Amino acid sequence: MIPFKKEDINRKYSPTWVYCNDNSKAKLFRDRFIKQYGGEFVKEARNYFRWKEITKLERRRKFIFEDRNGILYTIDNMYDFCKKGKLKRGAMYECIAGKRKSHHGYKFIMEIPWR
Repeated sequence: MIPFKKEDINRKYSPTWVYCNDNSKAKLFRDRFIKQYGGEFVKEARNYFRWKEITKLERRRKFIFEDRNGILYTIDNMYDFCKKGKLKRGAMYECIAGKRKSHHGYKFIMEIPWR
């Protein structure tokens, strides 16, 4: 495996940058870099890619639920939402998994992708 250096990935013309940008197998090397360090590559001008580290908060799952009155709620912290609404987290996750239709009038609508 190629020894990638995390600190060199965004420094132009460093060996790591060349592997991930200016190489015939750049896509393969970018995938390997992401597998090793995580994050994502964002396309910049001239078909070059800049690596961006994803923080833990950006990875948090987000859900949309609808209550009995038709009001939509975007939830990014299930624990706090259930605590305030006196709901059971397990039952809410069962709604997400499709095992239940609703819990105390809250119906699962969709999950928002974290990307």
